[in-house]
Amino acid sequence: YAAEDMTHDEGWRLLRIGRRIERLQFVAGLLAQHLVAAAATRQGQVEWLLDVCHSISIYRSRYFVAPRLSSALDLLVRDAHHPVALAFQCNSIARDLDELAASLKISRDPGMKTPIPEFTDGDLLTLESDGAEAQAARQTLATKLKALQAAGVQLSDRLSMRHFSHTGASQSVWT
Repeated sequence: YAAEDMTHDEGWRLLRIGRRIERLQFVAGLLAQHLVAAAATRQGQVEWLLDVCHSISIYRSRYFVAPRLSSALDLLVRDAHHPVALAFQCNSIARDLDELAASLKISRDPGMKTPIPEFTDGDLLTLESDGAEAQAARQTLATKLKALQAAGVQLSDRLSMRHFSHTGASQSVWT
């Protein structure tokens, strides 16, 4: 595993940022797709979502109820201590961008330009219920998650253009 054997320098930080961005994009995209599915609130589907995100054991230790959409969203979006959660990813990316800028003595990239979707506990209950209002709320949250996913792509592109050489023609030492 490369990250464990690397010197913790700028390359390592960029690798870490890249991994965090990829995880953020994956989880945000998966949640967005899940929220618009017809079975989004079904226990089996929520359990599947938690399993795909390697979060079922954490969910079971924290929430003493069968898998529910509201609790799963709380864990996968808002939990700043859960390594899969969007809040954790955004906080880690921001910290690594600060350290990278300080190490290279450059201005810091602004980071994620789209915030993590915020919602109250009441909003979570609405998202979990049935009916047109709940469906509209899930669609709205899915749209915000897709925007967060797109912000991850934009950040990745900015970092790539800033920190990696992009030459036109490949020059080989072999003739």
